[in-house]
Amino acid sequence: MRYAIRYITIFISLILLIQCKKAQLSDVEPIISFKTDSGFTFSDKTLKLGDTIKVGIIANSADGENITLFNTKFFAGEQSTSVDSGLNSSELNYERQIIKGISEKETWIFMVKNKAGLRQEISINLFKDSTSEFINITHIPKVILGAQLNNNYGTAWSSSLDSVFSITKAYTNQSSIDFLYFYDFNGDENTISSPGGNVDTSIYGSTYSPSYWSTRNTTRFELTTLTVQEFDNSYNDSLIYANTFDYASGKRKSKNLKTNDIYSFVLNNAGKKGLFKVLSVDGTTAGKIELEIKIQN
Repeated sequence: MRYAIRYITIFISLILLIQCKKAQLSDVEPIISFKTDSGFTFSDKTLKLGDTIKVGIIANSADGENITLFNTKFFAGEQSTSVDSGLNSSELNYERQIIKGISEKETWIFMVKNKAGLRQEISINLFKDSTSEFINITHIPKVILGAQLNNNYGTAWSSSLDSVFSITKAYTNQSSIDFLYFYDFNGDENTISSPGGNVDTSIYGSTYSPSYWSTRNTTRFELTTLTVQEFDNSYNDSLIYANTFDYASGKRKSKNLKTNDIYSFVLNNAGKKGLFKVLSVDGTTAGKIELEIKIQN
């Protein structure tokens, strides 16, 4: 009985200690604001479709608890995304580019939360200029990519050069590579990713694996619900804008690809946007995939 009482006493003391520590957390809220330096947008603005702005965020703990969460929310009509970034710091310095999309109004909300759960947020609205027009796109009827062990077709595609490269030649053109095609036996199967897409070193092996590159472009992807007919009938960037996404919310890989899959993609942060359709896919590590690509000029 004496030992039981001792353990109960220790347990209660620990609870009281934890509660005491919680009670000691500062009630000072963090501070967040837009950068107002030249070149930054920090208030509501009207933009033409496709215009690019630069937004900067600065935040600090105001001598309170450290900032532990930074969240970005995006609302445009029925579309919305939310991206969390964890940290543990007294300061935050964040910059990004935003390309005006197809919606009449977009709202971006930036929020910080500290260790005590106190939060502050700021927002900016972007409106579409009524004079905005859709523009023509680049149409690439067929791109053939080979998987990692295919000796007949290259495994990497560059949008800027509109060329396909073997992994060894891609290594010498790192800054231009946007797509990589490979087969993954661990569940992803036929996959299109990019050098910055966390491609396992076992896929390509040797010193030419993207893991060892000094420049790794990261393309993001989202599977669309577009029909083949809708894709085939698109001749300007309206369909691209209607099916694009915020770069940060996109996936690093398009997995388990099959014929007639249609993906939206964004090249690097605030880069060109586009769509690709799978024309055919064949084989595994020595197989190949055929794509039709439509991308912004």
